[in-house]
Amino acid sequence: MIINNYQKKVWKGNFGEEFTKRNTFKSYDDWNNFYKIRYNLTKEEINKDFLGKLPKKIKILEVGCNIGNQLSCLYKMGFKNLYGIELQKECLVIIKKKKKFINVVNGSADYLPFENNSFDLVFTNNVLIHISPSEIKNIVNEIYRISSKWIWGFEYYSKNYEEIVYRNKKELLWKANFSEIFKKKGRLKVLKEKLFQNISLKNEIDKMYLLKKN
Repeated sequence: MIINNYQKKVWKGNFGEEFTKRNTFKSYDDWNNFYKIRYNLTKEEINKDFLGKLPKKIKILEVGCNIGNQLSCLYKMGFKNLYGIELQKECLVIIKKKKKFINVVNGSADYLPFENNSFDLVFTNNVLIHISPSEIKNIVNEIYRISSKWIWGFEYYSKNYEEIVYRNKKELLWKANFSEIFKKKGRLKVLKEKLFQNISLKNEIDKMYLLKKN
């Protein structure tokens, strides 16, 4: 998922395993209600607002898919051509056992093992926030490279890059205006952007964006 060897080591180790445990829910409804508590909207409602008009047959890749929670939501929405790439090998085992509708591979965002324009839509969900400012350009370039039409994201928002101490660790979490970082590449049209206030954490605002390559 991340270029920096320190970050890769952290996410592939116990820290990453604990993250996965925190994001493992008993049911799809429990996962959806997690977002309901946070934003007063379920994740499915948020996703439908952005992707509801896109053809269900499109080929979709999630970069940093963990155990496939986000892709499971898209599957429920009717999207069936779903792919994921994930750094933690244990997550791949879970997906291949419990979510066989997801085509998943092991890998990191700094080198996505796909040809140019391999997917109609490529997305991240709280993944770019874990990539340092010095490394974000390469990941943005990779996502841009393999998407033929759309780039979709949901990430912590700030006008400028701002590091956050994450569970008493530094160099693991940042917030920024990630759609603007993508737009600096040019040839991208903003189809929709929206800020979401975190009800639980008053200082946190998240941003969802849908961009289209011209």
